[in-house]
Amino acid sequence: MPALWLVNLDETDKEAYDRYRSHSGDAVLKHGGRFLARNGRSMQKEGRAFSRNVVVRFETYEQAVAAYESDEYQSILSHALDGAERQFVIVETDD
Repeated sequence: MPALWLVNLDETDKEAYDRYRSHSGDAVLKHGGRFLARNGRSMQKEGRAFSRNVVVRFETYEQAVAAYESDEYQSILSHALDGAERQFVIVETDD
């Protein structure tokens, strides 16, 4: 079953987050991910609103988990954590 990375964030340190952003796309693509949304328009209907939302699709749940746990992604993750307050969840889809 396909899976999604659902990431909601508020950037807190532009320089740190830019370091993450400059490499995250390569790490995602290397592991078969495809960006479906990167900061397009959104409307928060419930819960806390974030200024940026990202959705990435993978062919399988295992692939999505492996991408997050990969050396490539883990080597840049500290920049994201230093540069943003974020929520990150991996969700298996129904199709």
